[in-house]
Amino acid sequence: MPHRKMTTRVSWYVASLADGDTHLAERSGEVLVTAQCDGRQFRPLVKLAGAPLDEAQICPSCLLGANRSVR
Repeated sequence: MPHRKMTTRVSWYVASLADGDTHLAERSGEVLVTAQCDGRQFRPLVKLAGAPLDEAQICPSCLLGANRSVR
């Protein structure tokens, strides 16, 4: 049986240009995403291809959750 790579539906999404407002989130429709940290839904400005480059933009709660899932 071929080995299948696991994929996740959770990605980094930019909610605004404010510090701490880039979240790990999951699509919850065609337009909205749901933040992992507090469950709020928002329309993202952009979905990032990987981790955010500017740590100041990352939601501290989402960063903590991301670090926990790596261990």
